[in-house]
Amino acid sequence: MQIRYERLYIMNRVEARLLLVERYNELKSISSVSRELGTSRQVVRKWLRRYEDEGYKGLQDSSRKPHVSPRRTASMVERLVSKLRKETGYGRRRLAWILRRDYNIHLSEDTVRHILRR
Repeated sequence: MQIRYERLYIMNRVEARLLLVERYNELKSISSVSRELGTSRQVVRKWLRRYEDEGYKGLQDSSRKPHVSPRRTASMVERLVSKLRKETGYGRRRLAWILRRDYNIHLSEDTVRHILRR
C-alpha cells in the first residue's frame, strides 16, 4: 500500500491522519509508516502522540493563535484611543501626542495606528 502523504492531505486531513494512525497500529513501525506515506518520522510521531493524548479530536487542526499576549496594549487604552479618534478625528501622530500630554500614556505612532486598524 503506497500512498503519498501529500495526496492524503488533499483527501481530508483528519481522515488522512487517522489512516496514518491505523497504518501504525498494523505495522508497529514509525519508519515503515513514514516511508509508506512519504512523510517524515517526526510527522508520524506528532500525530500518534496527539491521537494518544486527545483521541480523534487530536487529529484535527489546532489553532495557532497564542493563548496569551503579554505585550498587547490594555483594552482600556485601546478604547481611549478609539474614543479620542471619534471625538477629534486626529491621526496617529497627534493622538500619540495627546495621550502623552494629557494621560501620561506613552504609545508609539505605530502602536496607535495598529489600534485604529482593529
